[in-house]
Amino acid sequence: MRRGVIRLGDQIKDIWFRDITSKIPPVSPASYIVYTDGSKYYAKNGSTGMIEYSDTDISSLLRNVINTLYSRYGGGRIFIKGGVYYPSKTVTIPDGIKLIIEGEGDATVFKYTGAYRLFWHEPGNATPGAPTWTSVLVFRNFKVDRSGSGSNVTDVLSALYAQFVMFDNITVIDDYTTQPGTAIFGRNNIIVIVQNCRVFNKGDGIFIGGYFVVLRNNYVVNVSKVGIATSGITPNIPTPSSPPPFILSIVEDNVCIDCGEADEALGVDAGASIPVENALGIIRNNIVVTQSRTMNNGIIAFAHSHVIIENNLVMGTVTGKAIIIGAGGGSGDVVIIRNNKVKVTASAPIINSYWSFNKIVVENNDIEATISENTSVLNIGLHKSAVIVNNKFNITYTYSGDISLVFNIDTSSGDVTYVRGNRIVVATQSGYYVGKLMFVYAPVYVEDNYIQVPLTSNYSAVWIGVKASQAEAVVKDNVINAGGGYAIGLGFYVNTTLTLLVRGNRVYGASPSIIYFLASGVTVTLYLDTDPEISISPISGMTVYRFRRNSGVATFSGDGTTTQFKIAHGLAKAPSKIQVTPGSSDAKGGFYVTADSTYIYVNYDTAPPAGTNNIVLYWYAEV
Repeated sequence: MRRGVIRLGDQIKDIWFRDITSKIPPVSPASYIVYTDGSKYYAKNGSTGMIEYSDTDISSLLRNVINTLYSRYGGGRIFIKGGVYYPSKTVTIPDGIKLIIEGEGDATVFKYTGAYRLFWHEPGNATPGAPTWTSVLVFRNFKVDRSGSGSNVTDVLSALYAQFVMFDNITVIDDYTTQPGTAIFGRNNIIVIVQNCRVFNKGDGIFIGGYFVVLRNNYVVNVSKVGIATSGITPNIPTPSSPPPFILSIVEDNVCIDCGEADEALGVDAGASIPVENALGIIRNNIVVTQSRTMNNGIIAFAHSHVIIENNLVMGTVTGKAIIIGAGGGSGDVVIIRNNKVKVTASAPIINSYWSFNKIVVENNDIEATISENTSVLNIGLHKSAVIVNNKFNITYTYSGDISLVFNIDTSSGDVTYVRGNRIVVATQSGYYVGKLMFVYAPVYVEDNYIQVPLTSNYSAVWIGVKASQAEAVVKDNVINAGGGYAIGLGFYVNTTLTLLVRGNRVYGASPSIIYFLASGVTVTLYLDTDPEISISPISGMTVYRFRRNSGVATFSGDGTTTQFKIAHGLAKAPSKIQVTPGSSDAKGGFYVTADSTYIYVNYDTAPPAGTNNIVLYWYAEV
């Protein structure tokens, strides 16, 4: 299933991109070459070589060239030669144009400090009436230098309601980072690609959206709000005549340094407060680091029915969450969080997913966190199925107090939870402890984990809640260093029948008992197989079956005529080895023993004498 999802994402990207782009009309070969001599700007017709426009204002010249291309040819290409250009106003781009604007890399510099955009495409302003989603816009190979702009909070490059938008190899430099204003901005497009761009010192770095968005190979530094993210689709907008059947958002191979202090460093957002059906969000192979700032959230995914977050590095100081999945409600399909390295100082959950999915997979992540609050590290809410496998958690709490719960995995409304192959090490401040390490709901399988946690005496490493009328739980082959607590606890919320298998665990700590049952009034069948033996704190209504061996003392009252006494051995099947030893004088005498799957039968040659509790038998049975 997981491999199928990732392959689906790549196939959708390739097939849909080829299909949509094949329908985009080509840009007209008509072109202009724009250049400056230091005091004036010129526009030369690329076909005739004639200078058709000259102006002391580059913004006015570009407007004239764009409008000419639009009115004569439906669009074209503008090549801006190396030099410094000083815009004086926003250059608006009409709806329905096919336009390429490109320079000679960082040699082509737009230098200004005014409170206006450089280029702006938004049909409601440029062309009255409903948008047509027919514009094709390509911006590439130039630099925008707004250093010295002070409190300039406007966007720099904006594209809305276009069929195709590309920003490629663009540098944006500003010096105002604590107020609104985005370097590369847009929403409600069909296809958007932002690649190889660099943004320095801005409120938001790259925040642009559409039905199909790819943000890749970008480098963003020192932005106080969104670093690099898709902005999705505004709900209830007039839709294109043939809207795509799904949303695909990809954020990959980017570097974001000191981003997201007031929002998030990286994200995919489908633009809705509820999940968007058939929306796939992929965040992979990115680096997010804080140096002189903090980040509120490292990586977010909102309103996508499928989410893949993989192979990312998140390092630094986080005031919110390192990875967060959510949308405010609804029912999605699957979330995969895998192969990420997270090394942070934080005050909130490291991975937080509060939106209901059919399945969430947290796999092969390396999480190292220092946490200053009494909060969970992993908080997974209301998913139908959770798979937490092969992760490394190295958690240090600096909070001056006991920690209530480290892992909250809530699948109470759905299917099954797997917690397998994880290495979990938790440390607290001296004199403080953890109440519960892990809260999971049956049906659940907790297997092959290494757990080291300082527990209080009344709680447990694995706390199993049951809300179904009938459920099962398996806790096996774990190594648990439980400190002063219990290895396993059970909490019941309805009358239920629970089958619990505890097998092959190695438990270390101060407590002599690893099973602690809190509730009563339920039916529990416990299959227990541990070596060495452990003690049990049972509740009313519990039946215990031991897999390997069991022993005890059986006491009966003789009546002078009964020759057979039955001992319930509590093993899962008939024992192959049995020892019965008289523990009282009246229990002496010739006897032989037999057994079945429930009882050991002690058969006397002659009935023992009558008496009260006068037949005492020490017994041992082994499968």
